[in-house]
Amino acid sequence: MAHQPSSISPSIPTEREKFKFWMGFVKWLIVSVAITLAGLFIGSGFKERTTGIQEMQAFDKYAYPMLDADNFDVRWNLSEFFFYCYAHG
Repeated sequence: MAHQPSSISPSIPTEREKFKFWMGFVKWLIVSVAITLAGLFIGSGFKERTTGIQEMQAFDKYAYPMLDADNFDVRWNLSEFFFYCYAHG
């Protein structure tokens, strides 16, 4: 009597099954990287927006006294502020 393989023993995967496995893995990898990059871009956009709002608030803090003042000291402080911002990036 010939020995028949039991249903419990693992079978050797065919080339098609190997290809399907690797294609699924590659798809998963591409989607995972795309989701991660999208999250980074969105996070960067929010961070840039927050920085822009803070810059506008700082500008408003120093620009309005400049418009109302004829005082040299106020203008000097404003010029120091802009020098610090642009000199230090």
